[in-house]
Formats: sequence, structure tokens, C-alpha cells
Amino acid sequence: SELSAATKVSMIFWGQRATSSSTVEQGRREAGGGITSYIYSDGFLYYQLNGGVGFISSTGTAWKHCSMVYDGGGATNADKCKIYLNGANQILGFGGTLPSSLATISSDFRIGRDGTFGDYQSGLTDMLIVYKEAISSSWALTSYNNQNNPGNLGSAGFLRFYH
Repeated sequence: SELSAATKVSMIFWGQRATSSSTVEQGRREAGGGITSYIYSDGFLYYQLNGGVGFISSTGTAWKHCSMVYDGGGATNADKCKIYLNGANQILGFGGTLPSSLATISSDFRIGRDGTFGDYQSGLTDMLIVYKEAISSSWALTSYNNQNNPGNLGSAGFLRFYH
């Protein structure tokens, strides 16, 4: 319920696709909308907000630090959605119109599974953090720099979720 009707949300996570056709996914989504982030089998990194989506190409199977930032107060899709990959701000493609607030939804926030389609991820997720605020670019970079030791992922106090 914390994310229902939210106007600002940030998700930070490390993700790794096991193979080029694997997925990494987390969020809460149902027919009326929601918020999800995923590295999908088509090689793109998506941040889906209700019916709108921001995305970038993200091929390969290396660990990726993903900071997904939503600020519904922005005037355009580019103002409302930011993706920082390994600490660097990305130029996004967009589909649909991003909302000024998230829908009120009743589904659970899921790690490693898409609630709408019932898909399970086939990659790895480490250190997922969800903030009910829009983090800054310097916060995204600092987060990446402070955690950039992929050899420790899954073994140094992080939780690993996979199916």
C-alpha cells in the first residue's frame, strides 16, 4: 500500500541475467497499473509506471547496478523517469505517457516474479532498495560507487532472489 498513488519512487538494485534470454524483475503490477523494473529477455532495461514505460538497451549478462527514478511532478516523460546504469544517467526511449502519480493497486510487491503474467525471473537480483522519493543523480552514482564490488554480490550480506 505504500506505493499506491505515490508521486515519487526510486528503485535501486543489482541485476544479472543468467543467459541472454533471462529476465530480472521486481515490482507490483496489475491490470490497472503499477510499478515494475526489469532487465528483460529482449536485452532492454525497463521501468514501467502504470501504462507508460522508460527503457534503454542493456544487453549482456554482466552484473548491472540499476537506479530507476520516478518523479510524477515532471512536465515530460524525460522529466518523470530517469534510469542510471552503473551510476551513469541514460538517454531513454519511452512508450506511452508516464503518469503524475501511480495507480492505487492491491497486488503485492514481488521480487523475481511478475504478478500480472506469472513469469518468474531466470536471472539474479541482489540488494533491492525501494525509496518513496526521487533520488538525485549524485545519489545514484554514490550508491553505485559504494557497492561496486560484484565479486561480493550474493555473499556479503546481500539477499539473492531467484527462481
